[in-house]
Amino acid sequence: MKFKGKSGASFIEIIGVMGAVLVFLGVAWLIAHNWHKIPDFLKIIILVISTLSSLSLGVFARHSDYEKTGRALLILGALLYIASVFLIAQIYSTETTLQGIAWLFLLCWIGVIFSAYALDSPENVFVGLVTFLAWFVSQYMAFIEHEREFSIGILALGFLGIGILLYALNLWHKNTGHRFSMVYQFWTVFYFLAIVYLLSFQSLIPMFWENVFSFEGPFLFVLFLSSFALLVLLVGVVIALGKKTITTKEIFSFILVIVVFVSLLALTGFATGTTGSCYAASCYDFSKNQADCNSAPSELNCIWRTYEGDRDGNCERLYCPGLDEPT
Repeated sequence: MKFKGKSGASFIEIIGVMGAVLVFLGVAWLIAHNWHKIPDFLKIIILVISTLSSLSLGVFARHSDYEKTGRALLILGALLYIASVFLIAQIYSTETTLQGIAWLFLLCWIGVIFSAYALDSPENVFVGLVTFLAWFVSQYMAFIEHEREFSIGILALGFLGIGILLYALNLWHKNTGHRFSMVYQFWTVFYFLAIVYLLSFQSLIPMFWENVFSFEGPFLFVLFLSSFALLVLLVGVVIALGKKTITTKEIFSFILVIVVFVSLLALTGFATGTTGSCYAASCYDFSKNQADCNSAPSELNCIWRTYEGDRDGNCERLYCPGLDEPT
C-alpha cells in the first residue's frame, strides 16, 4: 500500500529520497574529511563520477515518472560540476587572480548551459544564468584590476546589454516554441531591475561616469557584448515578426524601455563631479596613533586631528572630492 501526501509523492518515494540524501551527505563528509589524503588523480575521478552520476540518475528518475526527484538531481549535477571546476583548479594550483576566477566561471556557465539543453532542464538554465552573472561581474572586475579604472555607468550599460541579449534569446525560443523562453524572460527583468537598483542610490550617481570613455578593457568588453546583443535581437525580431510569435506593440514597448534606460543613464552624466559623498570611515583603519594615520595612502587624504577636551586624536578625511576643496 502506498501512502500519498498532498504533493502526490508516495511515502516510499519520500523515504527513498531522504535516504539517498543522507547517504550522499555521509559519503560527502567522509570524502571531505579525508580530502587532503586522497591522491590528485583519485580526487578528479571522484568529482567526475559524482557529477555524471547525479546527471544520469536525474535523467533516469525523470523517465521513470519521478519528475521532481529527477529535476532535483539535475540541479545537483550542475552544482557538482561548478564545484568540480573550482576544486580541480585548486588541485592544479591555477592562478587565483580575478582573471583566473573569471575563466573558471566562464567554464562553469558554458558547461551548465550545455547540460541544460542536452538534458532539457530549465532549472539548469537558471543555474547557468546565475553563473553567467558571476562570470560577467568577475570579468568586469578583472578588466578594472588591470586598467585600474572603475565606472558604475559602464557596469550599468553592461547589465542593459545582457538584458537585451536575454530578451533576444527569449524571442528565439518563442519562435521555436521552446519552454526555456520563460527563464530568459525572467532574467531579462532581473537585469533591468538591477539597473533601477543602481540608479536608486543617489550617492552613487555622481560616480557613474568617472574614469570612462577611455576605450580600455571594461569599455570594450561591454561594447562588444552590447553589439552582439543588438545583433541577436535584430535577427530574433525579424524572425518573430515573420512567424507572428510577437506583436509590433511589444517590440515598440521594449524599444521604449531601452530608450528610457539609456536616457536615464545619460542624465546621470550631468551630476558627475558636481556632488558626492564623503566616507570618513576610509581613514578609521589608521586611527591607532598619529604615526599610523600619517602612513595611510595619500589618495585617502587622511590627517590626524585632536579636539578640545579630547585626549585622543582621530584619523579623519582632510577633504572630500566633489564636496570640499583641499585646504
